Amino acid sequence: VTESAILSQVARAFGIDDWPIAAIKCYLGHSLGSASGDQFAATLGSWQNGILPGIATIDAIADDVHQEGLAFQLEHRQLDLSEQHYAIVNSKGFGGNNASATMLSPLQTARMLQKRYSKSEWASWQAANEAVRQQQQDYDEGVTAGTIDPVYKFDHGVLGDDDVEMTAHSLSIDGRDVALDWTSPYDDMLPDQG
Repeated sequence: VTESAILSQVARAFGIDDWPIAAIKCYLGHSLGSASGDQFAATLGSWQNGILPGIATIDAIADDVHQEGLAFQLEHRQLDLSEQHYAIVNSKGFGGNNASATMLSPLQTARMLQKRYSKSEWASWQAANEAVRQQQQDYDEGVTAGTIDPVYKFDHGVLGDDDVEMTAHSLSIDGRDVALDWTSPYDDMLPDQG
């Protein structure tokens, strides 16, 4: 109810009449810590396959769910990928914590990059990316067919508390240092940090 209220208010504020709403949780359950990753993966899959999954576990939207400006998808919906500029993934955790992230679609990202780089630079990147796409396709087909085992590295690359050091002017993560001495036009407005 609270999530739908927020989304409906956003839709109203920006003049959105038919904002498609999906619920990946109906396929995966309460995945908790990995919920945002599940949503990112599902969104990428929607953009790859052009299908917005329906909310398959309900027959109707509950009466107390806000629906103004929203289009809850009970059935799978074919997407016009040229019209899909972004997606917002939202996760409400226990205790009322709510977080949202905006994802730009692959097509929108490409449009933005094409504005930034010349036609020859874009063509060069596309040519170099063909080998990457082929490797991705080969891997996906192999895992799907069972001829390649999926890679699973539990606890691989996880950092501990001792791997992070921070001062007011620097941050060190596993030996990689980041200076935090940036200047800002608002520095004179801040109290002296010593």
